[in-house]
Amino acid sequence: MKKFSLFFIVFFALMSAKPQKIVKDVIDEFEGIRIIETNWIQFLQGMDTYNIKFSSVGTKQFMSLKIMASIASAVFAVEEGEGQVIFLLSDGNTIRFTNTKYAITGKGKGATGFAGSAGEGISLTLVSDDLNILLTGVSIIKMRVYTSNGRLECEINEKKSKAIINSYRLIYERIKKL
Repeated sequence: MKKFSLFFIVFFALMSAKPQKIVKDVIDEFEGIRIIETNWIQFLQGMDTYNIKFSSVGTKQFMSLKIMASIASAVFAVEEGEGQVIFLLSDGNTIRFTNTKYAITGKGKGATGFAGSAGEGISLTLVSDDLNILLTGVSIIKMRVYTSNGRLECEINEKKSKAIINSYRLIYERIKKL
């Protein structure tokens, strides 16, 4: 029984470990603009699930953030505008993101696939002119999201911080080659 349990734990850990990669790199046939996207990075904070991915449309870079909310914070909104989402970095600096449009929680909005599609969540599209700070050797230690109900905060461990930064680095390096 112990061997089976150990096998199951190792198998699950290997299956859930997804390296960061570019999942989409196409030229829009109508406008000739290059569209690049990474895969999703998922991390948990308490009962909330956070998913982050980066994308680029032409030279504009975006961070998509999906949150599947726990029962306690299930219904909320995030206003359009600057400073709605903030990364706290290991050197004490912050990266402030602008939310591109007003968003409210809804069924399945925080899901990145079938899993979680029945739960409440929110989907945000964020921009920041300061993303290149992630390439300077810092770590992301915390994220804050301002909502209509106050704020959500989550600690980001070193492993997830590296995954987020490596995901952004993929987009940055792909754009740089253009």
